Parts: sequence; structure tokens; C-alpha cells
Amino acid sequence: MVAEEMAILPGMEELANLLYIVRYQVVCLIGQLRGWKSLEKQRGEGEAK
Repeated sequence: MVAEEMAILPGMEELANLLYIVRYQVVCLIGQLRGWKSLEKQRGEGEAK
């Protein structure tokens, strides 16, 4: 894996873990935004009917 190769340099393992956590949080945030937009769209269609 890339993380194992980066671990050769001091401090790179912590950086890789931090990047992984940040990426996970961004994915969760994007998922929440998409869910919120789809909820708003459903709500808007419900009002139109």
C-alpha cells in the first residue's frame, strides 16, 4: 500500500492517517449535502402537487 511506503519517512505515517481522516470527513459531508438536496427536491415536488 502507499501508506506503508510513505511510513519509511519520519512523520509520514501520521500525515497519511490525517489525510485519510480528512478525506473520510469530506466524503461524509458531501453525502449529507446530497441527501439534504434530494430531501429539498422531494419536499418541493410534494408542494407542487
